Formats: sequence, structure tokens, C-alpha cells
Amino acid sequence: MSVFTPVTALTHGNVLEAEIPGLSVLGLSYTARLHRTLSAGLSLAHFVRSDRGTYSGFPLDGPSDNYFLGTELFGRVIWSPVSDIGFSLGAGVFLPSLGDVAPNADPLWRVQFSLTLALY
Repeated sequence: MSVFTPVTALTHGNVLEAEIPGLSVLGLSYTARLHRTLSAGLSLAHFVRSDRGTYSGFPLDGPSDNYFLGTELFGRVIWSPVSDIGFSLGAGVFLPSLGDVAPNADPLWRVQFSLTLALY
């Protein structure tokens, strides 16, 4: 039996960006509109391996009998001055120390800036 490989390989998580085969993601997310043009969001996700053989990405550096990869925290601020343009600034961290697969691994950090332009 082999792992199902989807046609479109979507990633889960903003910092870890892990592909779905062999993983379960437990997450919470909240977004609030602070002003007519400004909103902010915060997400928390915990990554769990579904089995011991499928997933092989960070923070796993070899065989492990444990399942919990770690927890990711990511925040984002979105500013849309008009309906056709949006700017997004996000930052987050993946903490393998909150899992048991690689508790001594270094955190993985990410800062992201994006521009969304809608053309009709």
C-alpha cells in the first residue's frame, strides 16, 4: 500500500509548509476587522504524523517512533485601501520543541510580505 498523492500538492501551515501525505493538522485561527481597510489574523497549528514512515520533512532528521512534529504560530496584518489592492505582512515561528519528534531542533522562522492585485 502506498500513500495517496494528490494532483495539486497544497501545503499546510504558513511556516512549516508541509504537504498533506502522512500528516494531520490541528489548528485554530481568528481574523478580526480592525478598521474598514485593516484586518489582523492569528493562527495556531499543531502538526501530527499519521504514521511513522510517510512524512520525511523538517524537523524529522531520521527515523523516529514519535508522532508530534511541533506547533506553529503565525500572525498577519492585511491592509486593503481599495477593493482591488491588498497588502499583507505576516510573521511566524514553528516550534519543534513543542513536539516529541525533534525536541532539540531549532525553531523555524518566517516573515512574509505579499501584494494582491485584482484585475477584472
